[in-house]
Amino acid sequence: MSKPWIHALSSVKRWGGEPEDYIEIHNLMDKSKGAIADSRHRALTHNSWFLSEILERIFGVVITNSAGREVSVRDVGEQHVLEDFNNRFIPSAQDYLAEMEFQGWMLNGRSGVPPSYERLANRKEDRASNRSEVEEKFGPLDPLEDIIHGLEESAPTTRAGIPYKDGYPLNEMVIDGATKWRHVD
Repeated sequence: MSKPWIHALSSVKRWGGEPEDYIEIHNLMDKSKGAIADSRHRALTHNSWFLSEILERIFGVVITNSAGREVSVRDVGEQHVLEDFNNRFIPSAQDYLAEMEFQGWMLNGRSGVPPSYERLANRKEDRASNRSEVEEKFGPLDPLEDIIHGLEESAPTTRAGIPYKDGYPLNEMVIDGATKWRHVD
């Protein structure tokens, strides 16, 4: 199996009703593909802990499908996991975690950093370097310059309570206690 819709169709064959009765459960089961787009995503949702502790807290112990039949949410989750593992087993969370190599940052951040943090830190360094190069070439960059540019000091005319100038609506801004007006982007 692969897509939540296919799992939902399988649920209809097993318990009746419509695919829409089950699609939200199957969508959640596969939502972890957004974190990592290969089979490792299953470590987050395709385990007995997730099925009993999380899935039932979100959807309740049972749902009532459109045919009026009560269906165990855990059964729907187990069906999904079994289908993804060729109807052979439902792994525990421990099965996944025991295969994970322990890293120093996992121990209260005492040593090292997660790879995602390292990537973000490198991006910040790259941006700072790029900013320095631009400032060397063109002078210092003022982060408020874009905000302050184009502000009007005097109150604009209004149409139906909305401030306008030159036919364009304006936003009111207060900078250092003074009211200024800026064209809406």
